[in-house]
Amino acid sequence: VADTSGRESRSRVEAMMQPVPHRSDGGIRVLDTDGIAIAEGRRANEQSAPKWEISRTEGVALVGDIRIHNGDEVRSRFGRAERSVGTDDRDLVIAAYLHLGLRGVLNLIDGDFAFVLWDSRSNQVIAIRDPFGVKPLVYSRTAGRLLLASEVKQIAWTEQHSPTIDHQSLLEFIRYDFRSHDRSFVAGVNRLPPGHYLRWIDGSIDIVRYWEPTYQTAPGPNNDLAGAFRERLITSVGRRALHGQRVVSQLSGGLV
Repeated sequence: VADTSGRESRSRVEAMMQPVPHRSDGGIRVLDTDGIAIAEGRRANEQSAPKWEISRTEGVALVGDIRIHNGDEVRSRFGRAERSVGTDDRDLVIAAYLHLGLRGVLNLIDGDFAFVLWDSRSNQVIAIRDPFGVKPLVYSRTAGRLLLASEVKQIAWTEQHSPTIDHQSLLEFIRYDFRSHDRSFVAGVNRLPPGHYLRWIDGSIDIVRYWEPTYQTAPGPNNDLAGAFRERLITSVGRRALHGQRVVSQLSGGLV
């Protein structure tokens, strides 16, 4: 939560965690400072240090759902400071932000993520969602207050006793099986689109697109293209397999 009034921030973020016990059955941590409150839940089955705290370094705090696939590449950019960077992906993102700035982070990290940075040095909140929108991130802005959350109900049921339906979004979904990339089914609760970041400074919000696909006409025979695709596929799967999770594939029944 980013709140310019500096009132009720802590109680508000604590209330926002109540509708999502599956995200916080292992506990909740809250950081409340300078009118900004951020909360992070931990799942009961997640392994964590005995003294779990919100990631915070040199005036920058971070909460979010982050899985970085090119951690070694990111660390290599820090030079001599590499040894001081923790193994947690949250610590890695903060270190990249401190060393390379926002643009450096956006250009460098490869992964699935939705996270919020609070930079007390510049008094700004930055929310970032991965290019393909694998991880959810929603927000609402009312009267100088910004609310950010993983799920719509965290905002809808906290801000309003009777959430109002966004009829246009509902109609598009029923008629066209289409879900808006920037609206939800609840009026006033918006989705941060994939490949975008939101910046909040003193009640002013900017939403910026930082990633979009590029298309190139590749010269050469088709077997070169097949080889290039195979190389990228192996690299992509290999990066994700580093996290120790099972790797599976699903093929459409229409493939021959």
